[in-house]
Amino acid sequence: EGNFSEMLGGYYSMVFNPSDPGDYFITVRKLYGDIRDRHSFVSSSQGHMSSNISFLSNSHYGWEKMWSQQSIYAGSSFSPVWQRQHADYWHQDASWQRRTHWAGAAPIRVVEAADNQGDIVITLNSASLALRAEKLLDSQLTQLMANVQRSSRNAPKLVKAFLYGNESILSEIDLLESSTTNSTIIFEWEVSFMESGASVEFTVVGVDEQNRKYYSNSASNEIVELSLDNPASAVGQIYEDLTGTSASAEQIASLSNIAEGSDSVAEVVASLLASSPNMLENMIDLVAAQHIVYGQLFDSFEEFETITEYWLPIMNADGSEEPAKRFIDSLLSSSKYYETFRGSVPHLVGAPTFDKLVNYRENRDSFASRHFTIKYGRNPSTLQLKQASRRMLDYWSNNHEPGYWELATGLTAPQADSFTGFRRDTAQSRRPTPYEAGECAVDFIYELAKEFVYPRNQSYLSYTSNYVLRDSLYRPAALLYSLHRENVDISDKSVIQQARELQGLSINQVLASITQSSSYQRRLNIIFHEDSPEVTVLPSGLSNNYWKSMPWFGAFMDKEYPWIYHVDLGWMYSNGTNTGDIWFYSDNLKVGSEEIGWFWTNKHVFEGPSMAGSEYDNQRFIFLMRKDADGGQEGSWALLDITTGQATPYGWLPLGK
Repeated sequence: EGNFSEMLGGYYSMVFNPSDPGDYFITVRKLYGDIRDRHSFVSSSQGHMSSNISFLSNSHYGWEKMWSQQSIYAGSSFSPVWQRQHADYWHQDASWQRRTHWAGAAPIRVVEAADNQGDIVITLNSASLALRAEKLLDSQLTQLMANVQRSSRNAPKLVKAFLYGNESILSEIDLLESSTTNSTIIFEWEVSFMESGASVEFTVVGVDEQNRKYYSNSASNEIVELSLDNPASAVGQIYEDLTGTSASAEQIASLSNIAEGSDSVAEVVASLLASSPNMLENMIDLVAAQHIVYGQLFDSFEEFETITEYWLPIMNADGSEEPAKRFIDSLLSSSKYYETFRGSVPHLVGAPTFDKLVNYRENRDSFASRHFTIKYGRNPSTLQLKQASRRMLDYWSNNHEPGYWELATGLTAPQADSFTGFRRDTAQSRRPTPYEAGECAVDFIYELAKEFVYPRNQSYLSYTSNYVLRDSLYRPAALLYSLHRENVDISDKSVIQQARELQGLSINQVLASITQSSSYQRRLNIIFHEDSPEVTVLPSGLSNNYWKSMPWFGAFMDKEYPWIYHVDLGWMYSNGTNTGDIWFYSDNLKVGSEEIGWFWTNKHVFEGPSMAGSEYDNQRFIFLMRKDADGGQEGSWALLDITTGQATPYGWLPLGK
């Protein structure tokens, strides 16, 4: 819809005046300008230029396909990309006669005419956190502000706004109706190197009541490359892993100072934990309780993530023991607990009128024995069982029912009890949401999980001080879940088995083992990540499939990343975060009889020589480096035969020291 009109004789550009704003498709054709345009396939109604285009030579045919994409305002010029280029840009090709005409069009978004754009002006605020930071770090939480100016109170009003980064939506906001002419939109965004790459260009798009769009200016900032070579680059990601929350700009500045100078990811993690000793404690509470109650940890990382995403913010905000106890109660009162132990938690305290029907002491002994054995892997002694029962009674008497009748100093008068509705061992103060499993059971599990040390260096239960599992087992398990994340499910061993293998190591040794494993380093696998649009996961009957393919690189397996196994080139160590700049190390590729070692390539270079003939199908370009006789470096382009593993250098040149 709309109309076209010629400009400058009809062969430079055209004016397009659509009837309405919206999405249009325009095909731009190159015409010769004489009778040769009128092939039997081509009617004059399909397009024909009457004037002779004298600057073209007689050897060029018309109707070569070419289209371009532009964003324009109604009334502006639409000029094809080949405009005013030299004549050789048009190829002589006899096959043009067999091509389908009009196959392909340029998508054009036509917005309101320029004089209407002045109704609303959107400008990115250079004082925004996302713009004034020297560089952004992966996983940090940042803000971008956009100033909105309406020409008058009668001007259109924005109802929605989108923040774009590199043409992808980063955030969107529904705007409240306002009659003010000046306002500010504040977007929050969590930085992702995986999604945005090394730089991000911001644009804000506002939408008014009539669905008309208004575009801001653009501004950009850099993102620190997420790389094993720069451990501090992962400080934002590590903070989020350990706490479940994104670091603010102020926190990032502080964390970066803490991590500065670290030579490994393990040192970064150790520095963060040392700076905030309680950082991991709430997560350890969840891990310890899960194991002590069920005898196993989470079924998958997905379950761990679901639980921590819900409970950690509550625990971090509250700061008391209540959220952890609520979590324990949810475990003890779950259907999983009932099915695992063939029944719910029994009554551990009650009225003396029912002591002939319910053996409270036996219930306490049974409950304590079950969860003591789960935690420590051995049965409790008679002394420990007696002590556990007394601990529960003391807790109930001291906190909820002073002078409880089972204690030697308690009352003997019968007290009312009921086996329907609320349990007797639930606190009145917690109603109407008491602990379904009872106060005594929840507190017993909480004590086992926390491992508090009491006056005179006494533990909760005697002879357990030499079996402190919170630091030796549950802390490594929490670190495995938080740092390996979805890769924690890859191992053939359960997380509790992996954590037991780390028992006896110092915290620094634990962190080194966790962060140096392929399960952690694969999280920084930016190039070969399955979410990359260039990567295809190859079909396999395996539950964990690491075989992938990229059009320019071929088939490979990255289970042991940063080591990868290429079907033609064998095992190689990879180092890089984008397909434009990759280093590999190989000890099986050769130059003569010598190992290649380190070599450089990228997506475009590695695709091979642009020469016709199947004899070149197995040839790939790479750049080699080696030490020269003077101790410096020299390099050479080389042609690598992927069938033989032999590289042929073109000639070595000095690169300096």
